[in-house]
Order: sequence, then C-alpha cells, then structure tokens
Amino acid sequence: MLNEELNRIKGIMGLPINENKKRFGCNRFDNDPEKKDLCLIISDLKSWLHKDEDLGMKSIINKKLESLKSETPDNLKNQYMNGVEMLKNIGKITENQKKWFIDKVLGQNNLVYVDGEWSFVNKLNTNYSDLAELLTDLLYMGGEPAKNFIDNIKQNPKEGLLSIKKYLPKLIDKYFDDPKKLVDYTQNIKITSHFGEVAEHEVKNKLINLGFTVDYEGGNGDLIDMVYGTDLIMTNPDYGTKTIQVKASENSWNRNDEYKYVDWVIIAKPFTIYDNKTKKIIELL
Repeated sequence: MLNEELNRIKGIMGLPINENKKRFGCNRFDNDPEKKDLCLIISDLKSWLHKDEDLGMKSIINKKLESLKSETPDNLKNQYMNGVEMLKNIGKITENQKKWFIDKVLGQNNLVYVDGEWSFVNKLNTNYSDLAELLTDLLYMGGEPAKNFIDNIKQNPKEGLLSIKKYLPKLIDKYFDDPKKLVDYTQNIKITSHFGEVAEHEVKNKLINLGFTVDYEGGNGDLIDMVYGTDLIMTNPDYGTKTIQVKASENSWNRNDEYKYVDWVIIAKPFTIYDNKTKKIIELL
C-alpha cells in the first residue's frame, strides 16, 4: 500500500515511477544505476549525514541558505502568535517562553519563504534522502579527480565521507553558488510531508467525530510544531485541552523523542492514542 501511494504521489508530481522499487529515495538517478547505487549507500546513513558530530550537513546547509531567509510573513506570524498564546494559557509554556518565541523565532530571519509561502528547502538540512541526492550530485560534479573518493565511499561510506567533510562547505559554494539551486533537492521532502499532512487530517477528523473541537492546527513548516512539537491543539468536554503530535504510523514514532510540550502522540493508522509521558495507550470512552 505504501509503495502504491508513493507512486501515485510521484505521478501527480511528474516524478519517475518504478513499480519494482522498494527502497525510498534517489529516484532522480533512476536512469543512472551507478549514481543511484552511490545515492542509496549514502541515504542508508540517515541522521548521521546531518549531525554536527558526524558529517555535519545540517550546519552546512543552514549556512548556505542564510541569504534566502527572511522574517515570518505577517499572516503566518498572526497564526503563530495565536498558537503560542494558547500554549501559555493552557500552562504548557511560561510568559517568558512566549516572549522568547515572539522575539527570537518570529522576530528574526530563521526560515526561507518564497512569495510569502514556507519553502520545502527548510527541511533539506535534516532530510537524509534529499541530502543523499545532493551529495551524490556534488561528488560527480568533481569529475575524474572525485573518482577515488566515490570508490572509497562505496567501500566504507562513513570513512569515505568523513575524508571530504572539511571540503564540503567549499564544494557547496563552488557548485551551488546560488543557494536557490538547493530548492531542487526537495522532492523526497515533498512526498514525506504529504504523508504527514494526510495523517494530521485523518487524526483531526477522527477526534472531531469523537467530540473534540479544533483550537489550533498548523501545516508544512508550522513553527508551533517545529518549536513545541505540537501539530494540533484540540479540546473535549471530558478530556480537556490536549496538545497532540501526529505520526502516520508506529514506525515513524521514535519513543525516545521527548516532545516536552505534548500530551498525546496519536498514530494515524491504525488510529491509536498514546500518553506521551507514560507511552501507554489511551482508550477514549
């Protein structure tokens, strides 16, 4: 079912569809097996790619995107102001925390917006599938001199990539002189974000049917979610107001994630509500 849904979304987006492909990502190299092989090897390293103590791509991408970042557009700023005020009113954050959010998060150039809309490139810094595609292209842009590095990465991915770690910022600057070029490396982000949006919609409607009302809901790039881990704030006469983090499936939930400000973690399929602190299932009457 997941592969069918992925292919459906790729079709809508005009991306190549491979019916037999079971691994996610690296589809830009479907017609180049050599590059695809390298890309999948790199993608398998997952969060290792972006962590500062490892390859450090998060910091590199953040720095490269700096010139594209701007203040939050007024329409979104008003939405987030309502959200953070709500969190304060229900006791999730303090007045000082609210002030910090307004001054530091909303008042500074933290994210990339295009024509007033949040850009998917904001998630490139931690999306290992798109980072793998970017790194693959970057390596092959080096031509013949890069061949030994590519071979080393295929033999020992972490060791091979760490051998070029110190050169990565300069290589990014050389081959991606215009940071807008990085926007092209967001196809996997768009697909996974779509699944997240669908899951949130399903959970919201399920709770509405159970007598909840919606106090707050975000969307792609929602700062209330990014800072406080809260996708939804919903209220029920019997259960009160709950802050909710939504996950599409059990596999997408890392139980070690703290989500300090969240009451419930809800799995969309199968619909399951967990108490975020105890990790125990909550059965609604």
